[in-house]
Amino acid sequence: MDADDELTQMFIEEAQELLANTEQALLSLESRPADEELIARVFRCAHTLKGNAKMLQFEAIASFTHELENLLDKVRRQQLLVSKPVTETLLTAFDMVKGMVEHLAGGPAHDAIECEKLRVGIEELVADFNVVLPSEKPAPRRTVDPRPSTPEDVHMSFRAPEPRAETQAPALIGASEPPPPPPKVDKVEAPPKKVEAPPKVEPPTAKVEPPKPAAIAEPERKQFVTFTVGNGEYGLEILDVREFKAYGAITHVPNMPAFLRGVMNLRGIIIPVFDLRVRFGQNAARNETTVIVVAEVEGRTSGLVVDAVSDVIDLDVKDISDTPELATHEATSFLRGLAKLEDRLIMLLNLEELIAIEERAA
Repeated sequence: MDADDELTQMFIEEAQELLANTEQALLSLESRPADEELIARVFRCAHTLKGNAKMLQFEAIASFTHELENLLDKVRRQQLLVSKPVTETLLTAFDMVKGMVEHLAGGPAHDAIECEKLRVGIEELVADFNVVLPSEKPAPRRTVDPRPSTPEDVHMSFRAPEPRAETQAPALIGASEPPPPPPKVDKVEAPPKKVEAPPKVEPPTAKVEPPKPAAIAEPERKQFVTFTVGNGEYGLEILDVREFKAYGAITHVPNMPAFLRGVMNLRGIIIPVFDLRVRFGQNAARNETTVIVVAEVEGRTSGLVVDAVSDVIDLDVKDISDTPELATHEATSFLRGLAKLEDRLIMLLNLEELIAIEERAA
């Protein structure tokens, strides 16, 4: 088996595992449509599948899961209600992805026409969404009949007018007799018209338009993946995160700092794995939620061991404050800023600086 076949096999195995977990999450979402953890889990699956497929140039899977990611982003932002049509569309779409993956494993080819119809349906759902919060009931959708209105439709759509009272016509003298001639009226001379002076015309004045208000620039927003390390909550920009891996299969490298846990094989690529608990001066610990965040910056891929992944948040860059000045620059140089979200204080990491510091320390 050459390197390409090995990478494809690793992708198939990981994708099948992700799809099985996603199917369970979607079935649970039908009974718990407001469960943000389930929604985030399905979103991460689509995001990971898209990134891995694009990296291995499986363009059909990457393009299709990109549309799924857009749909799930609307759901995650609470801009699209988790209704039965949405969950059915998601289940059908992930079944289609499952068929694409099975085709890579040597199974039958998926129906390209049905795939395109489903992709267009997802695009329409994304384009025609209603903003509905979980605590509110969705407003009924209005349907518009595309047929042109006919006179019968107009007559049935409005209440018939009340009959108007009419004056009684004079009785006819006879059916065959002509009506009598009108009485003779003497001609009345009209009084002479009074000649009036032409109206005074005021010179036109220039109309002064009120100044238009300056256009308000749209706030710049960024998305961050948040996770916990010890008692702190941290965030990485979502564009820097490639995927999440279960903790395990790490090869220890001797004579390395304690925070460098070792290296791991990521689909044929050897990447370093850093333990953020140890790096931030805490004791190493593992539990059932421990995960490796695979991140990439400036072409360098690294694994970061964290206690648990929280969620994906959306921030206005104006809401990100600078880090306070501490005793040493290195203590805060890997932080890009602080974000306060309700009662949460999130430390946003500068991944490029963090990896550079760790490599210098190693």
